[in-house]
Amino acid sequence: MKKPKPQRPRKPSGKSGPEDRSVPPEGDWHTTDEDQINRRRLRAREEAMKVSNLLPERPFFSDFRVTSTSGLPYIVQIHDVRARYFSCTCID
Repeated sequence: MKKPKPQRPRKPSGKSGPEDRSVPPEGDWHTTDEDQINRRRLRAREEAMKVSNLLPERPFFSDFRVTSTSGLPYIVQIHDVRARYFSCTCID
């Protein structure tokens, strides 16, 4: 019987993790843009979403179909990551 490999501790990436971000309670309408971004980041980490690239010839700056756990699909367009220029057909 093989022994399991010991887990190596993760090196800090220098990026803040979900535990470093505060998310206001649901229904709290007194939020900032950063609060809303943090909510989406947390949701993306916690939910298994299906993502497919609609323009495979453009692997990064492209249009993507995202299907959430609710089964509702929406389109996300990534234009410029550094400038945080995105758009989506999300209902919110």
